[in-house]
Amino acid sequence: MGLIVSFGDYGVGDIVQDAQELYDLLLDLCQDQLDWANILNKPELYTKSEVYNRTEIDEMLEDLDPGAHTHTIADVVGLQDALDDRYTKEESDSLLSDKSDVGHTHPTSDIEGLDDAIAALGVQIVEELPATVENGRVYMLHPAGSTRFSSFITAGGAYVPLDAVTYSAMATALASKQDKLTGTATQYVKGDGTYGEMNKAAVGLANVANLTPAGMPISDAAAAALLLKANDASVLHKTGNETKSSGVLTFAVSPIVPIPTNSDEAANKGYVDQAVGESNLWNAGDPVEW
Repeated sequence: MGLIVSFGDYGVGDIVQDAQELYDLLLDLCQDQLDWANILNKPELYTKSEVYNRTEIDEMLEDLDPGAHTHTIADVVGLQDALDDRYTKEESDSLLSDKSDVGHTHPTSDIEGLDDAIAALGVQIVEELPATVENGRVYMLHPAGSTRFSSFITAGGAYVPLDAVTYSAMATALASKQDKLTGTATQYVKGDGTYGEMNKAAVGLANVANLTPAGMPISDAAAAALLLKANDASVLHKTGNETKSSGVLTFAVSPIVPIPTNSDEAANKGYVDQAVGESNLWNAGDPVEW
Protein backbone atom coordinates (compact mmCIF):
# COMPACT_ATOMS: atom_id res chain seq x y z
CA MET A 1 0.00 0.00 0.00
CA GLY A 2 1.31 3.49 -0.86
CA LEU A 3 0.15 7.04 -0.10
CA ILE A 4 1.12 10.15 -2.11
CA VAL A 5 0.82 13.46 -0.34
CA SER A 6 1.32 16.84 -2.08
CA PHE A 7 1.02 20.49 -1.08
CA GLY A 8 -2.33 20.55 -2.82
CA ASP A 9 -3.79 18.83 0.19
CA TYR A 10 -3.09 21.87 2.35
CA GLY A 11 -4.03 25.54 2.16
CA VAL A 12 -1.38 28.24 2.09
CA GLY A 13 -2.57 29.65 5.35
CA ASP A 14 -2.89 26.29 7.14
CA ILE A 15 -0.35 25.33 9.70
CA VAL A 16 1.84 22.61 8.21
CA GLN A 17 2.52 19.86 10.68
CA ASP A 18 6.09 18.79 11.12
CA ALA A 19 7.41 15.53 9.79
CA GLN A 20 6.72 13.61 13.01
CA GLU A 21 3.05 14.60 13.09
CA LEU A 22 2.61 13.57 9.47
CA TYR A 23 4.32 10.31 10.22
CA ASP A 24 1.95 9.60 13.12
CA LEU A 25 -1.03 10.37 10.90
CA LEU A 26 0.20 7.89 8.33
CA LEU A 27 0.52 5.22 11.06
CA ASP A 28 -3.11 5.71 12.01
CA LEU A 29 -4.26 5.45 8.38
CA CYS A 30 -2.19 2.45 7.43
CA GLN A 31 -2.53 -0.82 9.29
CA ASP A 32 0.67 -2.21 7.84
CA GLN A 33 2.76 0.28 9.81
CA LEU A 34 4.49 1.79 6.75
CA ASP A 35 7.97 3.06 7.25
CA TRP A 36 8.64 6.69 6.11
CA ALA A 37 11.36 5.46 3.88
CA ASN A 38 8.82 3.29 2.01
CA ILE A 39 6.63 6.28 0.97
CA LEU A 40 7.06 7.29 -2.68
CA ASN A 41 6.98 10.88 -4.09
CA LYS A 42 7.31 12.42 -0.66
CA PRO A 43 6.77 16.25 -0.74
CA GLU A 44 9.43 18.63 0.50
CA LEU A 45 8.29 19.61 3.99
CA TYR A 46 9.07 22.77 5.90
CA THR A 47 8.77 23.72 9.53
CA LYS A 48 6.55 26.59 10.74
CA SER A 49 9.56 28.86 10.94
CA GLU A 50 10.37 28.28 7.29
CA VAL A 51 7.02 29.36 5.73
CA TYR A 52 4.63 32.38 5.93
CA ASN A 53 1.11 31.91 7.24
CA ARG A 54 -2.00 33.60 5.81
CA THR A 55 -1.87 36.55 8.20
CA GLU A 56 1.74 37.30 7.44
CA ILE A 57 1.14 37.16 3.69
CA ASP A 58 -1.88 39.51 3.94
CA GLU A 59 0.16 42.01 5.92
CA MET A 60 2.90 42.04 3.28
CA LEU A 61 0.39 42.59 0.44
CA GLU A 62 -1.18 45.61 2.15
CA ASP A 63 1.81 47.88 1.25
CA LEU A 64 1.92 46.81 -2.42
CA ASP A 65 0.12 48.82 -5.19
CA PRO A 66 -2.38 47.02 -7.44
CA GLY A 67 -1.48 46.23 -11.09
CA ALA A 68 -3.12 49.38 -12.54
CA HIS A 69 -2.03 52.57 -10.75
CA THR A 70 -0.44 55.99 -11.32
CA HIS A 71 2.46 57.99 -9.90
CA THR A 72 3.36 61.66 -9.68
CA ILE A 73 6.69 63.03 -10.95
CA ALA A 74 7.90 63.26 -7.36
CA ASP A 75 7.25 59.51 -6.89
CA VAL A 76 9.77 58.65 -9.65
CA VAL A 77 13.30 59.05 -8.31
CA GLY A 78 15.44 61.32 -10.57
CA LEU A 79 12.65 62.18 -13.03
CA GLN A 80 12.36 65.82 -11.99
CA ASP A 81 16.15 66.22 -12.27
CA ALA A 82 16.04 64.77 -15.79
CA LEU A 83 13.28 67.22 -16.75
CA ASP A 84 15.21 70.15 -15.30
CA ASP A 85 18.36 69.17 -17.24
CA ARG A 86 17.06 70.33 -20.62
CA TYR A 87 16.68 73.53 -22.70
CA THR A 88 13.37 75.16 -23.44
CA LYS A 89 12.50 76.17 -27.01
CA GLU A 90 13.33 79.78 -26.18
CA GLU A 91 16.70 78.80 -24.71
CA SER A 92 17.54 76.64 -27.75
CA ASP A 93 16.64 79.45 -30.17
CA SER A 94 18.80 81.87 -28.18
CA LEU A 95 21.80 79.53 -28.22
CA LEU A 96 21.51 78.93 -32.01
CA SER A 97 20.85 82.54 -32.98
CA ASP A 98 24.55 83.48 -33.40
CA LYS A 99 25.76 80.15 -34.81
CA SER A 100 26.69 79.44 -38.48
CA ASP A 101 25.52 76.63 -40.67
CA VAL A 102 27.87 73.68 -41.17
CA GLY A 103 28.65 74.77 -44.76
CA HIS A 104 29.34 78.52 -45.03
CA THR A 105 31.88 81.04 -46.33
CA HIS A 106 33.69 84.09 -44.97
CA PRO A 107 35.25 87.15 -46.62
CA THR A 108 38.96 87.56 -46.06
CA SER A 109 38.34 90.39 -43.61
CA ASP A 110 36.68 87.89 -41.22
CA ILE A 111 39.87 85.78 -41.02
CA GLU A 112 42.23 87.59 -38.72
CA GLY A 113 45.66 88.19 -40.23
CA LEU A 114 44.93 86.51 -43.59
CA ASP A 115 45.37 89.67 -45.67
CA ASP A 116 48.67 90.45 -43.95
CA ALA A 117 49.95 86.90 -44.42
CA ILE A 118 49.09 86.94 -48.14
CA ALA A 119 50.70 90.34 -48.59
CA ALA A 120 53.90 89.07 -46.91
CA LEU A 121 54.12 86.36 -49.59
CA GLY A 122 53.98 88.95 -52.35
CA VAL A 123 50.39 88.13 -53.28
CA GLN A 124 48.08 91.00 -54.07
CA ILE A 125 44.36 90.80 -53.35
CA VAL A 126 42.44 92.71 -56.00
CA GLU A 127 38.79 93.08 -56.95
CA GLU A 128 39.73 93.08 -60.65
CA LEU A 129 42.91 92.25 -62.54
CA PRO A 130 44.97 95.28 -63.64
CA ALA A 131 44.67 96.20 -67.31
CA THR A 132 48.45 96.36 -67.66
CA VAL A 133 50.12 93.01 -67.11
CA GLU A 134 53.34 93.03 -65.05
CA ASN A 135 55.21 89.75 -65.34
CA GLY A 136 56.18 87.97 -62.12
CA ARG A 137 53.14 89.05 -60.10
CA VAL A 138 50.73 86.89 -58.12
CA TYR A 139 47.13 88.02 -57.69
CA MET A 140 44.22 86.77 -55.60
CA LEU A 141 41.15 87.96 -57.48
CA HIS A 142 38.30 88.64 -55.08
CA PRO A 143 35.44 90.42 -56.87
CA ALA A 144 33.38 92.76 -54.72
CA GLY A 145 30.59 90.90 -52.94
CA SER A 146 31.94 87.45 -53.88
CA THR A 147 32.81 84.77 -51.35
CA ARG A 148 35.35 83.01 -53.59
CA PHE A 149 38.92 83.58 -54.73
CA SER A 150 40.65 82.97 -58.07
CA SER A 151 44.45 82.83 -58.23
CA PHE A 152 46.55 84.18 -61.12
CA ILE A 153 50.23 84.58 -61.95
CA THR A 154 51.57 86.80 -64.70
CA ALA A 155 53.95 85.40 -67.30
CA GLY A 156 54.62 86.21 -70.93
CA GLY A 157 52.45 89.31 -70.76
CA ALA A 158 49.33 87.34 -69.80
CA TYR A 159 47.40 86.26 -66.71
CA VAL A 160 47.72 82.53 -66.07
CA PRO A 161 45.03 81.01 -63.78
CA LEU A 162 46.27 78.72 -61.02
CA ASP A 163 43.79 75.89 -61.21
CA ALA A 164 44.38 73.00 -58.83
CA VAL A 165 42.51 70.03 -57.40
CA THR A 166 42.97 68.00 -54.25
CA TYR A 167 44.77 64.66 -54.25
CA SER A 168 41.54 62.79 -53.52
CA ALA A 169 39.74 64.51 -56.40
CA MET A 170 42.62 63.70 -58.75
CA ALA A 171 42.70 60.07 -57.59
CA THR A 172 38.96 59.75 -58.14
CA ALA A 173 39.25 61.18 -61.66
CA LEU A 174 42.20 58.94 -62.58
CA ALA A 175 40.52 55.81 -61.22
CA SER A 176 38.19 55.71 -64.23
CA LYS A 177 40.98 56.25 -66.79
CA GLN A 178 42.84 53.56 -68.71
CA ASP A 179 46.43 52.83 -67.73
CA LYS A 180 49.25 53.61 -70.16
CA LEU A 181 49.34 51.04 -72.95
CA THR A 182 52.21 48.58 -72.69
CA GLY A 183 51.49 46.26 -75.64
CA THR A 184 53.79 45.57 -78.58
CA ALA A 185 53.70 47.15 -82.04
CA THR A 186 51.95 44.07 -83.43
CA GLN A 187 49.10 44.16 -80.88
CA TYR A 188 45.88 46.10 -80.66
CA VAL A 189 43.63 46.96 -77.70
CA LYS A 190 40.25 45.24 -77.52
CA GLY A 191 37.08 46.83 -76.20
CA ASP A 192 37.59 45.20 -72.78
CA GLY A 193 41.10 46.65 -72.46
CA THR A 194 42.98 43.41 -73.21
CA TYR A 195 45.50 42.93 -76.04
CA GLY A 196 45.15 40.93 -79.23
CA GLU A 197 47.54 40.11 -82.07
CA MET A 198 47.14 42.28 -85.16
CA ASN A 199 46.66 39.77 -87.98
CA LYS A 200 44.17 39.11 -90.75
CA ALA A 201 41.99 37.11 -88.39
CA ALA A 202 41.78 40.11 -86.04
CA VAL A 203 40.37 42.38 -88.76
CA GLY A 204 38.22 39.72 -90.41
CA LEU A 205 40.24 39.28 -93.61
CA ALA A 206 39.92 35.53 -93.24
CA ASN A 207 36.23 35.93 -94.12
CA VAL A 208 36.93 37.98 -97.30
CA ALA A 209 37.47 36.25 -100.66
CA ASN A 210 40.71 37.04 -102.51
CA LEU A 211 40.22 39.47 -105.42
CA THR A 212 42.27 39.90 -108.57
CA PRO A 213 43.69 43.38 -109.19
CA ALA A 214 41.11 43.88 -111.94
CA GLY A 215 38.29 43.02 -109.56
CA MET A 216 39.37 45.28 -106.75
CA PRO A 217 37.13 48.29 -106.07
CA ILE A 218 38.29 51.83 -106.69
CA SER A 219 37.16 55.16 -105.30
CA ASP A 220 34.49 57.31 -106.92
CA ALA A 221 37.15 59.97 -107.67
CA ALA A 222 39.36 57.45 -109.48
CA ALA A 223 36.40 56.12 -111.47
CA ALA A 224 35.42 59.68 -112.53
CA ALA A 225 39.00 60.39 -113.63
CA LEU A 226 39.15 57.19 -115.71
CA LEU A 227 35.98 58.15 -117.58
CA LEU A 228 37.84 61.18 -118.98
CA LYS A 229 40.59 59.02 -120.48
CA ALA A 230 40.56 57.83 -124.13
CA ASN A 231 40.56 54.18 -125.12
CA ASP A 232 44.11 53.08 -125.82
CA ALA A 233 43.05 51.49 -129.15
CA SER A 234 41.51 54.79 -130.31
CA VAL A 235 44.58 57.02 -130.04
CA LEU A 236 47.83 57.49 -131.99
CA HIS A 237 50.97 56.78 -130.03
CA LYS A 238 54.33 58.49 -130.05
CA THR A 239 56.21 55.35 -131.02
CA GLY A 240 55.53 52.50 -133.42
CA ASN A 241 53.97 52.33 -136.92
CA GLU A 242 50.23 53.12 -136.87
CA THR A 243 47.61 53.88 -139.53
CA LYS A 244 44.59 56.12 -139.10
CA SER A 245 41.76 54.05 -140.54
CA SER A 246 39.18 56.78 -141.23
CA GLY A 247 38.32 60.44 -140.83
CA VAL A 248 40.41 63.55 -141.26
CA LEU A 249 43.29 64.20 -138.91
CA THR A 250 43.38 67.94 -138.21
CA PHE A 251 46.19 69.62 -136.33
CA ALA A 252 45.36 72.76 -134.35
CA VAL A 253 49.05 73.72 -134.60
CA SER A 254 51.20 72.74 -137.58
CA PRO A 255 53.50 69.85 -136.72
CA ILE A 256 57.23 70.04 -137.24
CA VAL A 257 58.23 67.70 -140.09
CA PRO A 258 61.84 66.68 -140.71
CA ILE A 259 63.46 66.89 -144.16
CA PRO A 260 62.13 63.92 -146.10
CA THR A 261 64.47 61.24 -147.36
CA ASN A 262 61.97 59.04 -149.20
CA SER A 263 59.36 59.85 -151.80
CA ASP A 264 56.47 58.75 -149.54
CA GLU A 265 57.44 61.03 -146.61
CA ALA A 266 55.92 64.44 -145.83
CA ALA A 267 57.98 67.56 -146.49
CA ASN A 268 58.11 70.68 -144.38
CA LYS A 269 57.47 74.20 -145.72
CA GLY A 270 61.15 75.12 -145.90
CA TYR A 271 61.97 72.10 -147.95
CA VAL A 272 59.05 72.77 -150.32
CA ASP A 273 59.94 76.48 -150.74
CA GLN A 274 63.49 75.61 -151.60
CA ALA A 275 62.40 72.94 -154.06
CA VAL A 276 59.95 75.33 -155.79
CA GLY A 277 62.56 78.07 -156.05
CA GLU A 278 65.06 75.78 -157.65
CA SER A 279 62.44 74.59 -160.10
CA ASN A 280 61.71 78.18 -161.23
CA LEU A 281 65.37 78.89 -161.77
CA TRP A 282 65.77 75.80 -163.90
CA ASN A 283 62.91 76.74 -166.09
CA ALA A 284 64.30 80.27 -166.62
CA GLY A 285 67.53 78.95 -168.04
CA ASP A 286 69.65 80.40 -165.25
CA PRO A 287 72.55 78.31 -164.25
CA VAL A 288 71.98 76.36 -161.11
CA GLU A 289 74.65 75.87 -158.55
CA TRP A 290 74.68 72.48 -156.96
